[in-house]
Amino acid sequence: MHNFSLIPLLLIMWISSSLSDVIPEQGTHEVLSEPTDNWFMNVSANGSYLFDSSSGEMLGMLAPTRGSIAVNQSRGEVYTPESFYARKYRGKREDVIIVHDMKTLLPLEEIDVPDKIASVFGVPVIKLLNNKKHLVVYNQVPAQSLSIVDIENREFVAEISTPGCAMMLPVQNSDFLMICMDGTLQMMQLDDDGQELNRVRSQNFFSVENDAVFDRVAKTKKGWILISHSGLAYNVSVDESRIIISEPWPLLTDQDLEEQWRPGGGSFVTTHRELNLAYILMHQGGVDTHHEPGSEIWVFDLNKQKRIKRHSSEKISSLEQNAKDIGMKNLSGDLQKGWNNILVLRGENPKLIASTESGVLQVYDALEMKLERTIEEFGPQGLLFRF
Repeated sequence: MHNFSLIPLLLIMWISSSLSDVIPEQGTHEVLSEPTDNWFMNVSANGSYLFDSSSGEMLGMLAPTRGSIAVNQSRGEVYTPESFYARKYRGKREDVIIVHDMKTLLPLEEIDVPDKIASVFGVPVIKLLNNKKHLVVYNQVPAQSLSIVDIENREFVAEISTPGCAMMLPVQNSDFLMICMDGTLQMMQLDDDGQELNRVRSQNFFSVENDAVFDRVAKTKKGWILISHSGLAYNVSVDESRIIISEPWPLLTDQDLEEQWRPGGGSFVTTHRELNLAYILMHQGGVDTHHEPGSEIWVFDLNKQKRIKRHSSEKISSLEQNAKDIGMKNLSGDLQKGWNNILVLRGENPKLIASTESGVLQVYDALEMKLERTIEEFGPQGLLFRF
């Protein structure tokens, strides 16, 4: 009996001795170079992926987010909104803003905020104001409100009630516009501490029932461009405490209207501010088809308020040789399904990123609309953000 009991004891001693000789594997974290105009992120609820459009290479990723990020290059930080539950999907909830290091994408700190962050996808729920100090978080539990976060001091500042108004469109230094359900814009003005200083309401300029503006917007050189479901464009800006809304100008000609062209898709409008160009996804369809993918990308000169280029997903033959040159397979089938989201990047020779229905990212020369490369394994389809 004694001899048999020694065998397990000797085995345990031998294993312990062997394990003591094992050298633990040392993990490393890559450090990114300085961001370029070609970098962008594909942000989804299942992860956010950073790409270099000039090479198609994935540079890194962030853990799952609510489909929204804010990049603060002046501080070298990226912010994401998160909600955690004690029992994964239930139990006590805790909402935070996670601060990530821009060079490693690793979390640095967490900032507690009220447990009300909106669970909506398709539009950003956080926005960094132009003062690079305050972050605005959109809440929807149990009612519409905003949380103001001081990024410098890493603290929640205030909650502001905004019934009937949503979106955050930064203007001036520490102010932002909101789109309201009564057909107006509301400007929120904050003081240096992030507290509400003033709020201003515009006149009614669109009808929610007859021709509402989309909640997907794009920043211009002087303000923002808003698009209505019927294809009217509004230029909005501010001057101190005054909201300025232009007369609507049409994206569509009489012939376009006869052919039932409409704007729509996911993130269907994007702008290059320095070149004053707007890129808009368009499709043919009736009323309430505004979520259908775009079959064409129309390019507009914002100064002239005029369309200057059309790029169609049906012009497959002219792209076939280019597709072979860059090694893309099944271009015809991919283009026929249209585009969901588009994003134009910065720079004098900008790229246009377009996500397709079949789950491919296409990288175009934004000025010539020439297909340069595709990214076929880019993770779950999400919103596209400049980095």
